[in-house]
Amino acid sequence: LHRRIRGLVAAQGWRRPSSALGERRAPVKADGSFTFKGLLNGHYLARVLPNWAHGGSWPILGEASLDFSGKGPGDKLEIPLVEGMVGGVLLNQDGLPLSGALLILRSLPSDPDSGSAVRVWPPARSATDGSFALVDLPPGDYEIELVAGDTRLLRQVEIRPGSLETVGFGLISPRSGLVE
Repeated sequence: LHRRIRGLVAAQGWRRPSSALGERRAPVKADGSFTFKGLLNGHYLARVLPNWAHGGSWPILGEASLDFSGKGPGDKLEIPLVEGMVGGVLLNQDGLPLSGALLILRSLPSDPDSGSAVRVWPPARSATDGSFALVDLPPGDYEIELVAGDTRLLRQVEIRPGSLETVGFGLISPRSGLVE
């Protein structure tokens, strides 16, 4: 899985010993580059977020630290991404593509007793050819809920770094009221 992310880079900075420099955000361009203008000298932690997380702080798809001195002609920072994706093709009971089905993705806590919050991603819909893809996912365990008419189905999937996981739902009858 090699692709350029279109998203945001958020840099939280501080000076030693502990005075805050605040947070800056920059969009990631189509070529994968980003620029922070007017940074003060200090230490920064840069985190890559998906485009839809413009006001949030998760999910983190990659991070790297930078000691910025402002002395070099364009300090460079490469941020390795740790992300995967999940997709599949939805077919109705006649084996034809099922378009417009709603897919809701939720993170599952690694330890159910930890009290970790369940995170919900923005919903997606299947395309006219029945395909769906949920991208920019940090490694971990997830639950995908499919809603098509009266039918609701659940599947669990583990996302590994750099992976494209495929999830199957079998033949779907949107009017059956089937709930799993």
